[in-house]
Amino acid sequence: MPDISRAASVFGHRFVSEVPPYRHLEPSTLYVCIEYATTVHLCACGCGHEVVNALSPTDWRITFDGETVSLSPSVNNSSLACASHYWINQGQVLWCETVPTARVEALRAADRRAKQRFYEDAGDHDPEANRASHQNKRVNRLSRIWRLLRQRN
Repeated sequence: MPDISRAASVFGHRFVSEVPPYRHLEPSTLYVCIEYATTVHLCACGCGHEVVNALSPTDWRITFDGETVSLSPSVNNSSLACASHYWINQGQVLWCETVPTARVEALRAADRRAKQRFYEDAGDHDPEANRASHQNKRVNRLSRIWRLLRQRN
């Protein structure tokens, strides 16, 4: 279980055009890069590890309500020494129990099957090629949203 005495309870967010280098990442901040469909943050437990989440129909999704950001599904850092597991929901960090290794492996296998089904259902049996096509469409939509958000500031 992570040492949550150093843990964040609230996360801010920044929409960025490029992911900042590790040394420029600030604690308790979720960096959202629409162009590259990626989020990056320092682990919420305070251990200092960089956590990268790919945004896609089969990976993570963000929700921006005009003030706060939510990331779904949960962030399960089972491969880090801290093994932290949490949700970022409307800017709040909600802590979860550490997931046992066997369960992590089962979840990863289920994720692989879900991705395979998703890309097969999309009519292309090459998940990587199809992902690139979906990525381009999503990047165009998200780039428009990003431009609108930047114009507001």
